[in-house]
Amino acid sequence: MRALVVHNPTAGIGRPSRAELLAALRSAGLSLSYCPTGDKAFPECLRESVDIVIAAGGDGTVAKTIRKLPNRNIPIAVLPLGTANNIARSLGIAGTPRELAAGWSLDRTRRLDVGVARGTWGQCDFVEAVGVGSLTKATREVDAISIENVNGTQHGRSMLSKLLAEAQPEQVQMMLDGRDLSGDLLLFEIMNISSIGPELLLAPDADPGDGLLDVVCVRKDQRHEMVEWLRAPDHRPAPVAVERGRQVAIGWTGTPLRVDDKVMTEPEGSCAATVRVEAGVNILVPRKDGGRREQAQARTA
Repeated sequence: MRALVVHNPTAGIGRPSRAELLAALRSAGLSLSYCPTGDKAFPECLRESVDIVIAAGGDGTVAKTIRKLPNRNIPIAVLPLGTANNIARSLGIAGTPRELAAGWSLDRTRRLDVGVARGTWGQCDFVEAVGVGSLTKATREVDAISIENVNGTQHGRSMLSKLLAEAQPEQVQMMLDGRDLSGDLLLFEIMNISSIGPELLLAPDADPGDGLLDVVCVRKDQRHEMVEWLRAPDHRPAPVAVERGRQVAIGWTGTPLRVDDKVMTEPEGSCAATVRVEAGVNILVPRKDGGRREQAQARTA
């Protein structure tokens, strides 16, 4: 197969170098071209005629590749090389580049929805989530400092816990498929996948390809329980309410809106947005055995 490798060489800590990554992929018989995410030619690279596009990096790399890909009929292969890897985790994708590439086949794919958020600032596609509240504030603060020498996931959870403990509720007007879910909220996330941010499993039953969104709300009376959960989020389900639907209309006042990892600039005063799924892409789903069974059958044939 002909493949374009979209690679963030700075993703994660102790990840393979460009040379190591390409060698692992070529061992699976792939014919490769390469484009780092920071290259000025990145958008033009995505127009290359290939069989698959390989997104090698963290959630930001995967989402950016999907958002910018002009032909969404081209399957995408995900190589989780970041810190959280929420998109890959939601799709059940895990393994080394060599293991994953050995199990790729064009006849094994899974749909991943792509949502659209529209507001006064225009519109933006998203893969992970759209949010208002403490997680958006935590994203801005984490992005503003260097965390290369600390555990990024733990740092993000600690910062979110601190912000949530101190946050004032946001008055959010919200309609989900005609149902009124308005209220004073500390955290509000419209999720396309099951986990976001620093590996927070907020919507464990989310199906990333069902055309629906999972709306997660933390109300002010859930503050203490949510802060306690953030200290050990893997031990029990998140203390949140989850509602599912196709379209969300929201209104709020003067605080930022986050679309995936991008914090949108909103004017002061009342803001409004609509969010829904409008498209999708095909993600290559590798065999659990990394293709070893097929290789063994080929040797014995």
